[in-house]
Amino acid sequence: TFALHLATALQAPGLYVLQEWLTGGARQPLKEPVYPPKAGHWIVCGYGRFGRAVYHRLKDEGIDPVVVEPRPGLTGLPDGVLIEGRGTEAITLEEAGIRKAVGLVAGTDDDANNLSIIMTARELSSDLFVVARQSNLDNERIFDAVGADIIMHPSSIIADKIRVLLGTPLLHEFMGLAMYEDEAWAGSLVKRIACLLGSQPPRVWEL
Repeated sequence: TFALHLATALQAPGLYVLQEWLTGGARQPLKEPVYPPKAGHWIVCGYGRFGRAVYHRLKDEGIDPVVVEPRPGLTGLPDGVLIEGRGTEAITLEEAGIRKAVGLVAGTDDDANNLSIIMTARELSSDLFVVARQSNLDNERIFDAVGADIIMHPSSIIADKIRVLLGTPLLHEFMGLAMYEDEAWAGSLVKRIACLLGSQPPRVWEL
């Protein structure tokens, strides 16, 4: 599910924003669309369940990312290039090609490592598009402070999907149909919602 979120952001940024606005809960303010690079060099740090899913989604989009993983014997090997290491050290990121990278996924299961990966990567390449995995909701402010472009909390993504499915089944059906629409349709709808609500999140009726 989290890999599908990233794929949606790559393919249709407007649809990604629409999905976040309508399914992300009443407390979330409206945010501007993000535009991940659709081509170029990407690095995925962490090849566990999360990183592996994101890696394969990027491959499906025609991107051939380099994987950084400290324990490839446990996680398995990707189809492409693997650099053994955590990604928290500059030398490992350099070996992975950080200076030519357009995107970075900090996708380990440890928040401290992901934050360290992002900060080290930003020092080496300030223009990176950064996707961060956040495991602990208590670390939300810290992740916001490092300036990741997309922050993914796998447990929250799954919980939101279940909540929408149970509480707003018509919204779940609507989002399923929206996935078949193009970016122009999604962008137009996002603009209409933003004009009506400003920065306030939409109110969604639940059963």
